[in-house]
Amino acid sequence: MKLQNAFVCYLDLLGVKNKTGRGTLKELNAQVELLGSFMREIQRRQTGYARNISMGECNSYIKVFSDNIVLVMPLKIKDKVDSAHRFSILLKSIEEVLSEASFAGLLIRGGISYGKAICNDFMVAGDALIKAYNIESKISKYPRVVIDRSIGELIEEVPYKVAKDLDGELFFHYLYDASESYLGFNKRHVENCIKNTGQDIFKYIEKYRWLIDYHNACCKEKDSLLMIDPSIIGTIELQTKISTVGWAKLAQPNVYCDKQPPD
Repeated sequence: MKLQNAFVCYLDLLGVKNKTGRGTLKELNAQVELLGSFMREIQRRQTGYARNISMGECNSYIKVFSDNIVLVMPLKIKDKVDSAHRFSILLKSIEEVLSEASFAGLLIRGGISYGKAICNDFMVAGDALIKAYNIESKISKYPRVVIDRSIGELIEEVPYKVAKDLDGELFFHYLYDASESYLGFNKRHVENCIKNTGQDIFKYIEKYRWLIDYHNACCKEKDSLLMIDPSIIGTIELQTKISTVGWAKLAQPNVYCDKQPPD
């Protein structure tokens, strides 16, 4: 058991404490069952599709604890092509987690880093985990998965599912190849999350603002009419005040990394 180079992704389920901390006993039990079902599905993937098919060839790990999920992708050799392959597989697994979270009505924020890590069936530790946690807790801010810029130096090319936000941070562009039907699903997911927030909406407006901007920018790129009405989070006056805070939004094609997706 020793430290090795690895990509590490730290994911945090947003709003879980609020969902499970108040309401009637029936409502609390329903929320706990929903969260439990989501976590069980993620754990099932650890020994099922994610490990045996999607990530199994690379001997990766998925750890679930409390309201957090950690994915570890070890790097066996110092080769940019192999590293790019493993990083792409990691993004695929993160995409699966985000998809499951959406079906459960949950939002996720996260960070991906590179460094030393140790992970087995009993534990996960190392500076890569600490860096991924710091990215999630201090840099991501919004329901996005931010990627450490140093990773770009380790891989042959930047995957086309990586985009650059207006604040300069790289993040996982999970709606890049979304179909019209999935855009419709994502629209309902975001709108339902906002509507179900209730009186706490003021605490999460910047996060929802980012989600709306990201979704609508993707719809614009795809000439889709499935945009979300920004007024769902409040009045124009309120949105104007928020805009001065500096919330990020994905806007034009130049937000992408230098590597463009294939035709």
